[in-house]
Amino acid sequence: MARENFGPRVAQVAAVALLIDYVVTVAVQTAAGTAAVVSAFPRLGPYSLEITIAVVLLLAYGNLRGLREAGRAFAVPTYLFSGLVILMIVVGLIREVAGNLAPINPLALHGTHPIGSGSSGLITVAMIFTLLRAFANGGASLTGIEAVSDAVGAFRPPEGINARQVLVAEGCILGFLVAGISWLAHVTRATPFLSGYPTVLAQEAKLIFGHTVVGHVLFLLVQAATALILYTGGNTSFNGFPFLASYVAGDAFLPRWLLKRGHRLVFSNAIIVLTVVSILLLVTRGSNVNNLVPLYAIGVFTAFSMAGFGMARYHTTHREPGWRRRMILNASAGTLTGIVVLIFAVVKFTEGAWIVVVLFPILVFALIRLNRQYAMEAQVLERISDRPKPPAAPKNYPRRTVFVFVDSFDLATIAALRYARSQRPTTLRAVPRPQAGPGHHRTGRCRGGAAGNAGHGRAAAAQLLPPDRPASARPHRRQDRRGGEPDPERGGDHHPVRRAEQAGGTAGPPGCPGGEGLGRPRRRAAGPGQGRPGGHHGRIRPS
Repeated sequence: MARENFGPRVAQVAAVALLIDYVVTVAVQTAAGTAAVVSAFPRLGPYSLEITIAVVLLLAYGNLRGLREAGRAFAVPTYLFSGLVILMIVVGLIREVAGNLAPINPLALHGTHPIGSGSSGLITVAMIFTLLRAFANGGASLTGIEAVSDAVGAFRPPEGINARQVLVAEGCILGFLVAGISWLAHVTRATPFLSGYPTVLAQEAKLIFGHTVVGHVLFLLVQAATALILYTGGNTSFNGFPFLASYVAGDAFLPRWLLKRGHRLVFSNAIIVLTVVSILLLVTRGSNVNNLVPLYAIGVFTAFSMAGFGMARYHTTHREPGWRRRMILNASAGTLTGIVVLIFAVVKFTEGAWIVVVLFPILVFALIRLNRQYAMEAQVLERISDRPKPPAAPKNYPRRTVFVFVDSFDLATIAALRYARSQRPTTLRAVPRPQAGPGHHRTGRCRGGAAGNAGHGRAAAAQLLPPDRPASARPHRRQDRRGGEPDPERGGDHHPVRRAEQAGGTAGPPGCPGGEGLGRPRRRAAGPGQGRPGGHHGRIRPS
């Protein structure tokens, strides 16, 4: 509401107020729940801080494991507490009317808050200050009603009407409980202790229900219901704080690592931050509700005030039907809650409210400063992305040429050629050994279907060519020595590899069955002025 009507920077005031509210809620609710436990078992009183920290860690562990608020499960402590306290109020009023409700003597108690001697004049500075403190303390009891407005989307359709009915019912129940407990505290003269326990509610329940077995059981049930509803109330912060932190971080006012979810799809970083800060608050302020309430109320009512003024601004801007009445109502709510904030800041300043008063502007400035840093980084990244890209470098494909020196065609040669092809070369060349000298004459012979002379590298290379590349595509062409034309006696071409392909076999000398001899044909003597060509290379391309 504050962000839409006042802008993101002003909205950080409400964000800081809610963040502080969630942190202090964990501390206040768990400390109050522990106070209810130690009120039933006073021997656990010295270990109040340890019990409270253990409960906070347990709640954090459950939420890190993916604990969710189930409506029916979390409604049981609410109904149980409301029913038992209403029963206590009714029984107390009946006993008061009957005249058998003996009050407590505060002067006989030790370790309680001091009671003033009174004042003869009503209009005095001390009286006004006391009334303001009472008003501020009573206003703290209204905290928590904002949970309905925060969870309107969780109601069944029509959401707005159902949420309104729940809010009215909640207000009626809360008003009855606050009025009844306050009146019984006046009748029984229950006195708050400096240590925080036994609580006023525990003193009332113990006195009203009596010391019988049934009365003791009802007393324990009231304390158990009180502890359960307070502990579950503390768990609401573990659901609200991570989402609020993620919203603020999404606007770049908090670190972006608060946006990350864990393996259980929860905002694990925010839950850990909430746990650490709330435990530090408990350690520094102690597990005493009276020391924590001033911190709690300032944050809550600051958020209420921002929401009220934001709604008034909304009605003024949109001017829908009936906007004047709604604007006056919301502006009045924002003004009253703002007055409560000022009263808390003044009358509770020495009791711990100074922490929030000092911390508030620091956190707001820190959030705005962090947002400015993120904005600068975004501008730098935008400038970098707008720069023209450098020209793409030419693709440089690796070229590998593999040479296989062939002396004779045998199994070793085949193995060498296979290994050469396994290297995926760009070019594979089979290099036969040169002839021994001019006039040298060799004949082919059959070695069990394989040739073994030195000139058979070309025949081996021809067998390794892919099927779509015939051996006739070789750049080498052997000419007849007499006139440079193909020899008609050999079918138009005397090249051993091509002649073998024309015959349907491999190049071999006459007499080798199936052309498997791979023998080289006998050469004619060189004519006058004609030289003898030396060795040549066969080129092989990978398939």
